[in-house]
Amino acid sequence: MMLLCRISTNILCAATSTPQADSALPRNNFPQQSPLQSVPPSDSLVRYGISLMDTRKYEAAQDAFEEALKLNPSNSEAHCRLCQMEIVQGKNLERAENYCLKAVYLTSNNADYYYWLGAVYGLQALNGELIDALAVASRLRDAFQRALKINPKHSNARFAMAQYYLQAPQYAGGSLKEAKKLAQECMSFDEVTARRILASVYRAEKKPAAAEDEYRRAMETDRKNIEVLSEFAGFYINEKRYNEAVECYERAMTIDSTNMFVLQGLGDVFALQHRDAEAIVQYQKSLSVLPRHTPALVGLARIYDKQNNKIEALKYYLLAVKCDPKSKLGKDAARRVREMKREK
Repeated sequence: MMLLCRISTNILCAATSTPQADSALPRNNFPQQSPLQSVPPSDSLVRYGISLMDTRKYEAAQDAFEEALKLNPSNSEAHCRLCQMEIVQGKNLERAENYCLKAVYLTSNNADYYYWLGAVYGLQALNGELIDALAVASRLRDAFQRALKINPKHSNARFAMAQYYLQAPQYAGGSLKEAKKLAQECMSFDEVTARRILASVYRAEKKPAAAEDEYRRAMETDRKNIEVLSEFAGFYINEKRYNEAVECYERAMTIDSTNMFVLQGLGDVFALQHRDAEAIVQYQKSLSVLPRHTPALVGLARIYDKQNNKIEALKYYLLAVKCDPKSKLGKDAARRVREMKREK
């Protein structure tokens, strides 16, 4: 089932970018709590954890959020942040779901929390079989709709809801008309998201020229938007216009040189161009940011596999299986490991 593949990319990028305005805490960095400060120690630790997230120190951020919960088990923001840590580090989606369910239970009027709950369901749908994926899909649709009801200007929830409408079958609520409506509604207050959605609509309608035009307009509106550049690169890859995809990723790297998804994406394009040495460099850079980044692990394994370097290929396939055994990439890696063992 191809349901929600583009949502998953947006989810992972969002988890590594600056939080949206629905965050329950103001964005300040307080590594320690002064007795003179009125901010509760638990909230201060969450702020500190967010600052660590911003610099991609995920393990340290997770420690801060866990300490915040020890001080205050009812800190809904800490629960939501721990959900994000499970997603980014590819650990445990069931645990991520529980964190987010707790967050929405504690604070039911926060759009961010419902967005991340939907995000977890989206990733679960990608990892599941058809029947399970459809059951999960209804829950993620409800979560995204709830987020938009609370905050109609929540760009991530709006984009994710549009992707659902575009990729779900009609009997599960899929609708080009509803996706276009989401774009039209936000054109006046969030042009970038509106054009990202329209580009997705045109891609679904097999109108590449129109989609490319929308991506260009989105870039003109916000020249430093990593998500737009990444989606534009994905569009070019789909069109087999690899040099232009490289240009998009390289431009994104001038904005954020440590974004593991951009680094891995550039590696993917180099691999498609048979520029293996350059692809390996980008995959290794991606893993230096997040050693558990499964797409980069699998990318490396496939290059070494193609080069008949079975030792290195097996090494990276096994790491991918260890890091993310339930994902499609993890399952593909496990299947290839079994094949390699039979080949011996």
